[in-house]
Amino acid sequence: MGLYEDGLCVSLPKILPFAKIITRFPESWLLPFIPLFLRLIVAYTSNAPTTTPESNSIHYTCTRGILYTFVMCVRGFILYLSFNAIEEGIVLAVVGDNDNSCWYEHILKPHYQKESCYGQAFDFSDHVVLFLSHYLPCLVFEALYCFLFPFWRGATKDGGSPGNNNHQHRSILQSILPWSLLLMFVYVNFLTFLAVYRTASYFHTPIETVVGFLSSLLIQVPLGFLLLSER
Repeated sequence: MGLYEDGLCVSLPKILPFAKIITRFPESWLLPFIPLFLRLIVAYTSNAPTTTPESNSIHYTCTRGILYTFVMCVRGFILYLSFNAIEEGIVLAVVGDNDNSCWYEHILKPHYQKESCYGQAFDFSDHVVLFLSHYLPCLVFEALYCFLFPFWRGATKDGGSPGNNNHQHRSILQSILPWSLLLMFVYVNFLTFLAVYRTASYFHTPIETVVGFLSSLLIQVPLGFLLLSER
């Protein structure tokens, strides 16, 4: 077992696909849409659109896609950009302009170098906000919807006989899709919580992490109520 500090300089293992890109754009905006893309592909390729349940329709799927896009925009423009600006204003008002040298200024992103030693006094964890209000709610919402209203069942209603090759292919698809979705959901959530652990352990104080978590509730709670509603 290594020291606690050793984890700061150790990169994530290469055997974890997507582990290094979940905070990048556009990957961070595309990964949460994987279950939705699967449902759209099945809806477009179905040979029997008249038998497709309304819950699996393209219209319903696109509506949820708009909802997830709105959630991501709220996270990006309000919980990230706006909250960072508010945080900087509060820090300057309370702490004032720090005249001490900023030893890490040269490694900050260019737009942060203009500020007064960004993150020295207080820096709420915007990565915790990203993971818990961007990835987690959208993935949980869509994955639960997929298992409540399975789109893979509609894909097999082609009217073919059991011996028909098309029927056999769709039966195989019906068996593969739910397990693929489940494995994807578990894996991406594993990456999400691993990233939360790393950013909370090595890059932020406990109070900065708590503020990030509380900020994420502004999205988690409304989506939770929407998911549990009867409509």
